[in-house]
Amino acid sequence: MAGVGFGSGRAARRKRGSGSGGGGGGGFASYSLPNAVDVRYEPSILAPSVDGNNRVTLLTDINGLANATPITAGAIPAGGAPKLVTDAQGRKALLFEGNNALEIADTLASYTANGCTAYAVIRYFDANTTNAQSVFAVGRNANASAPNTLRAFMNTLAGSANGIATNAHPPFPAHGGKYLCDNAGVYGTERVAGQSRRKMICHAGLQVVAIRGGASNSAQIHMNDEYCTGITTINGGATVTSGGEIGRHAFAPGGTNYGSFLLYALHIKRSAQTAAEIQANIAAIMTAYGIASITHSFILEGDSRFANAGAVSLGESPYGYLQVELASRLPSSWRVIRSAIGGSQIDKDVGATGSNIDKGLRDRRDFLNRSLFSGNWELPGRNVVAIETWYNDDGQTTSPVYVQPTFTAARADEIYSNLQNLVLNDARGYLKLGYEYLASISLPSSGTKQASLDQMRARFRSANFFHDFLGAAGDTYAGKVRRAEVPLCMPISGAWGSQVLDTTLAVSDPRITTNGGLYFSDQAHETSACHPYIAQCLADRVLGADPYA
Repeated sequence: MAGVGFGSGRAARRKRGSGSGGGGGGGFASYSLPNAVDVRYEPSILAPSVDGNNRVTLLTDINGLANATPITAGAIPAGGAPKLVTDAQGRKALLFEGNNALEIADTLASYTANGCTAYAVIRYFDANTTNAQSVFAVGRNANASAPNTLRAFMNTLAGSANGIATNAHPPFPAHGGKYLCDNAGVYGTERVAGQSRRKMICHAGLQVVAIRGGASNSAQIHMNDEYCTGITTINGGATVTSGGEIGRHAFAPGGTNYGSFLLYALHIKRSAQTAAEIQANIAAIMTAYGIASITHSFILEGDSRFANAGAVSLGESPYGYLQVELASRLPSSWRVIRSAIGGSQIDKDVGATGSNIDKGLRDRRDFLNRSLFSGNWELPGRNVVAIETWYNDDGQTTSPVYVQPTFTAARADEIYSNLQNLVLNDARGYLKLGYEYLASISLPSSGTKQASLDQMRARFRSANFFHDFLGAAGDTYAGKVRRAEVPLCMPISGAWGSQVLDTTLAVSDPRITTNGGLYFSDQAHETSACHPYIAQCLADRVLGADPYA
């Protein structure tokens, strides 16, 4: 499929028998690390052996010390092996989803969590629970029976510890969850005070992360060319152990302590390297993979069409993650974060109990201690928030913001006005906070909502759109307002280009009115094949000029 960021089809496969290795292929050049590591897994340099479904059967250590194999025994049932995939640049990676995990042989011996250093070249998928995103664990098959395990490269959600002590206010907050960690303080020392941590959010772009274990207040966490020292890690210790696990937390794997990510490389050193040594290795890795320092931010905000980050229909897509598709189409200096949550509305719980605060865009924006928009996470370059809304707001029957009944052109006008407030007029409107606004227009159709849909599309497509948000030439936010007519499934040739909705499509067209049609109802929820096209459209609009003027 044209434009797809990753694949595992016949052209991408390099199958081998059990125990056999081979070059990584794809035109990726081998490179050296200035400071040696003990174990090095890097599929682009030495591809793993795979079965007929591209599932890993043997991950070979380039250094020859400790190979990794799928977990087939132990108290926790095996979750399956990761899949070998190839990205658009020909680089190979391992796709970890669900309970996919590998175990590292015990020949990786005589090391401790406090005394090791580990690196990953990685794209993170969403961390929707505090237990997610276990990338590397010291020790194996422990199942809470003891020992010394280190859940490296961990995220934190809602202030809960996930690889870093709960009081550490770590520099690795999660992307793709409801909130970030509490911003009340920074434990440890940033490379640049007040600046480094804002660049250290795990995201869907290709990044290098590293953790050096250590006793209380002595660990280090690195992301690309930024780092924090003096961090307290969780599940560390001085007990000598052997082996390890990739993709789950060996100390307590359970059913949820797994990660979801694309792993391009994993390097392990059985001793604590210095910050200078770690940064020298990271610099070599960034050069090899073409990774730039993070300077721009793209946030996917809104309802479930942007929140739909998981693999939706098995067999349709081997990855099925919108934010990764988008990140693969933007320069590596961009991070892509999904903040959207299914069921979101501009005002989910106005004047009510607060039980649905996470479903309200305005509440998510203004929940200051844990918000992406708190003022602590903006980057020095461009900061863009793309918002997908309308569908849930249109069906709102209780909010005092909207007059009843629903499903009318008047309701669409109310939603549009409320969106203007959210983006522009509120005291903390996104534009006032320094963000650019990208209006996403997918607007799935249905018979009952057609009048509102037609009016909402007309508002977004109007020549007055830019002026409505003070983004027209000469306005306060000129150049800061954009719009993208996002296709729900496949590209349709139309008045605004091959990657956008056909504006001449008749209301009675079966693609709109028939269940299964490309533009029927919430088809985007059902068809992961739409993700590459949505991502391409968003990338084109944020990097290029508005095509509708």
